[in-house]
Amino acid sequence: QRPTLTVTVIMSSSSNVVQIDVGSLVPLAAVTLAIIYVYVQSIIAVGKARKKFKIDPPKVTGPEDFERVIRVQANHVEWLVMVLPVMWLAVLFVQHTWLIAIGGAVFAYGRWQYSKGYSRAAKERGHGFYIATNGARLLLGLLVVGVVQTALGLRYV
Repeated sequence: QRPTLTVTVIMSSSSNVVQIDVGSLVPLAAVTLAIIYVYVQSIIAVGKARKKFKIDPPKVTGPEDFERVIRVQANHVEWLVMVLPVMWLAVLFVQHTWLIAIGGAVFAYGRWQYSKGYSRAAKERGHGFYIATNGARLLLGLLVVGVVQTALGLRYV
């Protein structure tokens, strides 16, 4: 039998006990690794671009091709600080963790497409940005619905 993680969510005078099958977290862990993999690839790309264009740290300006690579990496950081906490916080409020995993996978795929496109040309970043944004919207939407349902004392999504 797989272990269960038990979390007590206390809201004002009532509390809800949420039991999470640890095995159900495997897809979320895999998606988290995929998101981090995309981010690490952007760090490696910055290192290669620095070498190619002979730009030493801490400089972040140079030819447009270099600045796009830097921007991809910086943009990943901007998104990660929102998406990863939202994704893992949703676990407490959303019963169907596969929905969260889908949102995270869409986000990861979109960020990968964004990286590939933006590294080639600024105008090629839009498709990946759109995909990733929709994945993030799904994650945030799931979290909001789950929190509201929990606050109202309803069974969570």
